[in-house]
Amino acid sequence: MISISPEQASSKLRALFAEDAPAYVRCCQVLDGTINGQILTDDPANPHWAVAYETAYGTTFLGGSFDAPLVGNVIDQLRSRGEVVLLLLPEDARANLLPTPDYDGFAIDFFDRPVGTGLDAYLRAPEGCEVRRIDHELFDRSVDRDLNIAAFGSVERALENWIGFFLMRGDEILCEASAGPEANGMVELGVATPEPYRRKGYATITCAHLIQTCEGMGYETYWNTAKQNAASVALARKLGYRREVEHRVIAWSTLAR
Repeated sequence: MISISPEQASSKLRALFAEDAPAYVRCCQVLDGTINGQILTDDPANPHWAVAYETAYGTTFLGGSFDAPLVGNVIDQLRSRGEVVLLLLPEDARANLLPTPDYDGFAIDFFDRPVGTGLDAYLRAPEGCEVRRIDHELFDRSVDRDLNIAAFGSVERALENWIGFFLMRGDEILCEASAGPEANGMVELGVATPEPYRRKGYATITCAHLIQTCEGMGYETYWNTAKQNAASVALARKLGYRREVEHRVIAWSTLAR
């Protein structure tokens, strides 16, 4: 089992990963080196299998040929770094190779939003509020500040590769939405609304501004959420995503150190 850098991730190795894999954009981000992660393989020059692991959230991608002992060894090694999360389509036979997980659930990827349409009704901020593009000061106040530093390695790299908007009322943060980094012309969206400000339409407004900006930059956007997160599922549909792909989320917690 060999750990390689993104610069060593050849086209032959990249081809081992299925492009229809759930959250495939995250796999590309690791392989591209735009977010921190680890790439494992048996042979960089002539790989039979490869693994792409996202450091911040633990999302893990398997490419190539695996058996149960190999999968178990890979998961154990990655668990020494953090949580391990596999996203598999329902028909993926590799689920039968996995050790007993700590979590087994379902999530949904949302795709195919009609670019440049369907947002106008959501772009007006409430009276007394404004939508602001992220800057250093707002980054330091972001709910995902530490995760994004872990993902990108520094505040500067995050701000270079990340698109974010905050709905503000004075100095209050009512909602924040972010996207990126881009991979293969696509960005993944995320949104966070503090509990006191939920169910007021703030996430719709903030995400609409974010999507408009991303699409204006030529990016396609997509949404990923846990199946049981009814509010997030409803928001994705409200924002116009027309194709839904359900997948399993299988996770193992960090090994005690």
